Amino acid sequence: MSGSEQADGPIEVRMSRKTRPEVYPTLLQNPNAERVLADFHWHEYMRANHDLDFPDAQHARWHLEYDGHREKRLFDLDRVQHFDQVYYRARYPEHRPESDAEAQMHYSYIGYYEARIPNADTEWVCSTDLYIVQHGKVGSYAIVVAHEGRHEGGVLHMHWPTDIPLNYPACALTNARIVARPRVRSLKVVSACREVLSRVISGARQYLDTVARNDGFELALERLIAYLEDAFLHDCDVVTSWFDHRFNCGLDIYAHRFDHERGDVHLRNGVIDLFLYRQEDLGRIERPLAEFLGLPDFRLGRHNTAESKGYQEVYHELMTRFVVPWPIIEKLYAAPHMRFFYTEDERARLLEHWTRPRDAHVSRASPCRESRQ
Repeated sequence: MSGSEQADGPIEVRMSRKTRPEVYPTLLQNPNAERVLADFHWHEYMRANHDLDFPDAQHARWHLEYDGHREKRLFDLDRVQHFDQVYYRARYPEHRPESDAEAQMHYSYIGYYEARIPNADTEWVCSTDLYIVQHGKVGSYAIVVAHEGRHEGGVLHMHWPTDIPLNYPACALTNARIVARPRVRSLKVVSACREVLSRVISGARQYLDTVARNDGFELALERLIAYLEDAFLHDCDVVTSWFDHRFNCGLDIYAHRFDHERGDVHLRNGVIDLFLYRQEDLGRIERPLAEFLGLPDFRLGRHNTAESKGYQEVYHELMTRFVVPWPIIEKLYAAPHMRFFYTEDERARLLEHWTRPRDAHVSRASPCRESRQ
């Protein structure tokens, strides 16, 4: 065949399909491409691949799209920091990763976006079926101690959803993604509230007592007052807005009604099964909480109290003398948090309680209980 005939005639190319369906030649063919590019940071890409150097983010992005993905390059080292190749290959054999490197690649570009589990620690957190999630100083520790050794499934005790990455650093999923995972039964959650002023004062004295112990000084009333002068309103805002996270599943407790006579309420939304109580009623929720947990022998004790920490004198003196200006407390008690958990009569009693000095006996009692006597 002459050169001209070769140029003018048909060209036949032998083709074969060697690429497995789950491995994409370019990033653009990956169904998660848009999410990968949204997570992409070019400096992190170069940190993960020391042989690469780009003048700007666009050149790095082009490389990832057309070469980096095909070359099976990682684009985020932090994503695979706690990745367990052996665990992943055993858990997801249907993907048939031929090596640890391929398993890592699959998780980075596909498994991560499908909320697949990369290690045993993440599996344990995901398998928990009971959350004790409360903003602290509401009796949560007493509940943890009471059910310890009795609950068959996993239990997470936390004050904020962000406690998961802090307390379980090897867990690769956020609390929102864990809660949203399909379950055979709804996730059980125990949560609570407390009157905002007593909660803020209690939290302040525990925080300062911890600081005092660590720094080697004695907690004094003057130091506690100075802290409250600086942080009181901020801490009140934190407490009254605590339920705004809606438990990462859209459950708006304020769209329901709290049972003030019982001191607790049981709410469900198809994702979580919530037992919600008031700290002031902790002493009388033992039976309904036992029924919720499915533990007939459940008993609550006293734990983590002021009397056990050596600062009861400072605390009692503050509770006797601490007062709040009427306009401030009136605004605080108008917040949805207080209006939901406390009746109008209870809020009136509490308002009167905090706007004038009290004797030691009264300061230890909860004014909101008086309306039920």
